[in-house]
Amino acid sequence: MTLLAWGSHALLVDSSVYARRDHPIIEERWQQASEEDQLVLVGPMLMEVLYSAKKGTGAAEEREDLQAAYDTETIDDEVWELAIQTQVELAHVGNGYQRRFSITDLLTAALAHHRGLGVLHYDADYDQILQSSGLRYESVWAAKPPSLDSPPEPDADAKALRKSLRLLLGTLDETDDARLLLELFESLRTQVGAAGLKPSPRLPPGK
Repeated sequence: MTLLAWGSHALLVDSSVYARRDHPIIEERWQQASEEDQLVLVGPMLMEVLYSAKKGTGAAEEREDLQAAYDTETIDDEVWELAIQTQVELAHVGNGYQRRFSITDLLTAALAHHRGLGVLHYDADYDQILQSSGLRYESVWAAKPPSLDSPPEPDADAKALRKSLRLLLGTLDETDDARLLLELFESLRTQVGAAGLKPSPRLPPGK
């Protein structure tokens, strides 16, 4: 594991570090690595980044910007097969152990092994994949944890809360969702009014 020193070889970028690229600790190093074409994106990670786009035009523009700024590696059939084999291998470690790792992590690790590349990240999963499977690649921490674990910007925190709220609402069943939603709606209307804003009216059923 390499801390802070990213070296000069090509590195596959994980979303865990891409999301922190503007952090003061790594911002300058990220910019340098970008200018030297050291950073490489993979399709699954690109999809994770575009997932948060608010509208189609924003996603299209961000995709064009990313592909213009960074090289991209392709996930071919060999890499898919290697990732699947690794998932099976991890399942033998313990009951459900393979579920700890996302498909993106497994594909990125498999691609790094297959192409002889390193992985730039801020995610202990890449060390654990190395320890528990036959994949071999350089696991490069963008910075020593927990140095990049600063509180998120208010906007980022709001986005996370909105997503959490949508997931929570999705767990409700028809017997109690109307009552809980009404309580939530009235509470939010009260807070919006207290903030000096004009709360939206409650729409009639069917709207």
